[in-house]
Amino acid sequence: MAFLSVGINLFPYMFTTMHFSITDAANAVTNFMGTSFLLTLLGGFLSDVCLSKFWTISTGAAIASVGFTFLTLSSSIPALRPPPCPLLSPECQEASATGKLVLFLGLYLVAIGSGAVKSNLAALGADQFDSTANSKEKREISTYFNCAFVAFCLGAIVAVTALVYVQDNVSRQCGYAIALGAVLLATIFFVSGRKFYRRTSLGKNPLLSVARVFVAALYNWRVAVPLDSNETIQDEEAGDKVDNYIQRTPQFKFLDRAAVHTKAMTNDTIPWNLCTVTQVEEAKIVLRIIPVFASTIMMNCVLGQLQTFSLAQGKTMDRKVTHKFEIPPASLPFFPLAIMVVLVPIYDRLIVPVIRRATGHEHGITHLQRIGIGLLLAVSSMAIAALVEEKRIRVATASRLLDRPAEIIPMSICWLGLQYVTFGIADMFTFVGLQEFFYSESPAGLKSMATSLAYVSIAIGYFMSSLLVSIVNACTRRKGGEGWLPDNLNRSRLRDFYWLLACLSTANLINYVFWALWYRRGELADRELRNKENQDLEVMSSENQ
Repeated sequence: MAFLSVGINLFPYMFTTMHFSITDAANAVTNFMGTSFLLTLLGGFLSDVCLSKFWTISTGAAIASVGFTFLTLSSSIPALRPPPCPLLSPECQEASATGKLVLFLGLYLVAIGSGAVKSNLAALGADQFDSTANSKEKREISTYFNCAFVAFCLGAIVAVTALVYVQDNVSRQCGYAIALGAVLLATIFFVSGRKFYRRTSLGKNPLLSVARVFVAALYNWRVAVPLDSNETIQDEEAGDKVDNYIQRTPQFKFLDRAAVHTKAMTNDTIPWNLCTVTQVEEAKIVLRIIPVFASTIMMNCVLGQLQTFSLAQGKTMDRKVTHKFEIPPASLPFFPLAIMVVLVPIYDRLIVPVIRRATGHEHGITHLQRIGIGLLLAVSSMAIAALVEEKRIRVATASRLLDRPAEIIPMSICWLGLQYVTFGIADMFTFVGLQEFFYSESPAGLKSMATSLAYVSIAIGYFMSSLLVSIVNACTRRKGGEGWLPDNLNRSRLRDFYWLLACLSTANLINYVFWALWYRRGELADRELRNKENQDLEVMSSENQ
């Protein structure tokens, strides 16, 4: 809630109060959001390798509190803000260097703290379930991720309604102070439940284990890959506990060389020149999830546009609901969030059981199918955005407002709700599906880092959004003039930019389908190998110990 209240309403603040240009404001927002989500990878690494999930979350919350304190000071002290002026007036002055320093210091401390929290909160909650106990408890993990998403949506609703209203109509410093209080209160509640949490103990460095596999495979690059599993080193630590043992799979055969023992090896060289089959298979898992992860980045590039240019569109449209109440542009995400709060429980409790009976899958559909549905809806959201922008320009042209960007176009802001709702439903499928997919598929020691990949995808999407905006403007600028995305959106070609995103998203969807089908074949192969009789596994393990 607190983090989103900053990010969702940051663009208008940068553009209208701090007097950044429209592209600089858009890039500042996407860079802030992207950095925050990218830092989830660091948070996941710290919790998996150095700290526990509990201490990483607690430390991150403390850092975020300091960041919100700086933001409150930045918006409270007049000397840290430029003097007010009419929108797009040549007399407008940009913020001073000191003002920018305090503002960005607060923003990126919030980014660091929220990155540590986001990467571990979902994984810590999933750790409370024993996924190896029985099928019922495994099924409840999926319900947990859905419930966590609903909780996120409820917090986001408060952010885009109450906190945005306070920022726009009371004062921004009051809004940031409320966010600071919410973070402190949440931290107290979280820490107070410490003794009740089921916490996993830190094991060996999982990244080091993956690195060893690649080093050993390179060392043994001349060694022939054996067809018989008995000629490879089995997992001595797992012993005869089959649940902890991963069988060889046919993919990425070049890595199997890492588990082949040769006569030239000595006890001193074995740690980095020889790995167990389980270690090799864990490295293969990491390689398998990379294409799926990369295929979701484009969708999050689309998300960056909804939090920048769509808000700028809303500023030019009729926001009145009644004579006294106007919808703040930053509150537009309320519509998809409210719909998701209703749809997620319906999906989990009514739709999934029906699909489960038809497909026999414990989650109704696979995680990869769920992600694919979301990517398809993301394409639709950009097509809708392009059509709505075309209508907005037609209305502006008919009203002779193309060269008067400060004037309100007689078109309801609710039209923008169509693209927000479509993308919100897409996010419900893709984001939750990604978190479940990464958590369930990743090696045991990489749960937090793997779960954080869903956020890293968002981060790279935001950075791609900034890069794409700059490239499009540079490529479409002629003879020193303005490109597709000038400060005056009424004279922009934002519609064409949205169509470009729709085309890129379509190409990305095709790419994802290819990798999703490839990954399913790998899963089927893994399942067939893992279903070998336990007696054979025990014999193979005893022969190699």
